[in-house]
Amino acid sequence: MYLALAVLTAVAIRLSSSDSIVRVAAAAWTTFNVFHLAYHLTMLDVYDTGEQTFLVISLVVLLVVSAPLLLPARPARSPRPPEAPDLPKPQTSRSPRPPEALDLPQP
Repeated sequence: MYLALAVLTAVAIRLSSSDSIVRVAAAAWTTFNVFHLAYHLTMLDVYDTGEQTFLVISLVVLLVVSAPLLLPARPARSPRPPEAPDLPKPQTSRSPRPPEALDLPQP
């Protein structure tokens, strides 16, 4: 089963531009992980406490990692345009300068 899932995953990675094949691979992994976890939960009595803990944690982690892949992909965000640098603002109104500012001799 792991070999079949590995092949399906390799194909999904190769064709990752297709959202449907990625979701099929995610559905296969999630389905397998659900049943694999359920099977081992019914057989925990054959393991000691340390093995039970490791087994349940590792199988739950696999399920938690594979399940979100079933969600649809987010649409790609367009990149933000670069911000314009702060330039000095042009003067919009031309007011006459006072005579003392022109450095002209006054009569």
